[in-house]
Amino acid sequence: MINPVRSARISTRGKRGIRFGKVEVEAKLPAGDWIWPAIWMLPQDSVYGIWPASGEIDIMESRGNNYDYPEGGVNSFASALHWGPYSHTDAYLQTTASTSLRRTDFSKNFHKFGLVWTEDYIVTYLGNRIHQVMYVKFGQEGFWERGDFVKVNATLDANPWRDAKTKAAPFDQEFYLILNVAVGGMNGYFKDSSFKPWVDRSGTEMRDFWDDVDEWYPTWGPVESRGMTVRSVKMWQQGKCQR
Repeated sequence: MINPVRSARISTRGKRGIRFGKVEVEAKLPAGDWIWPAIWMLPQDSVYGIWPASGEIDIMESRGNNYDYPEGGVNSFASALHWGPYSHTDAYLQTTASTSLRRTDFSKNFHKFGLVWTEDYIVTYLGNRIHQVMYVKFGQEGFWERGDFVKVNATLDANPWRDAKTKAAPFDQEFYLILNVAVGGMNGYFKDSSFKPWVDRSGTEMRDFWDDVDEWYPTWGPVESRGMTVRSVKMWQQGKCQR
């Protein structure tokens, strides 16, 4: 079956990246059931191995669903770091945080989603540093010790950061920026439930999603509210602004 919805992604891979610095994206998020906007970063080179060993930085991930959606709707977003020796040991739950708006949502006006990344910490924020969302400090121990991966039968040889020169690894390499709007998905971001029209890995996900079109399509509203409208993108490194 052809995908029932076409979505888009823009990235700076191979063009612009930073290793420590600052990112600010001013954008208005889309509204509508099962729409999934994100502003995030991946490493230019997977120095420490395949995902998530080389890391992932999520500045903003949201859902277009209404406020009453149990996992958070268009009035909220989360920031996270993904890291771990294997995909099934991704320890992002230790490095994630969220925020929400009252009496409005992120589709009504433009908002600034920011990141400050140094050799000592990563911070995400909404608007300015006063409204901090996530703070992760790179301490005396590295991410191998932070994740306590030996408890999941991971030997020391499996430590992808054992030869790293900083405790920030894997977040000590150059990362590029991604802006995208997805719909649906099968990785659990939209958890299976009685009101979700498809079941992950059922084999009929796209058909079941499309069969429910009369329910979710009216929530998308006019065309201009379905996408991520971006006013500006700025990246800084060592005092240099990259636009």
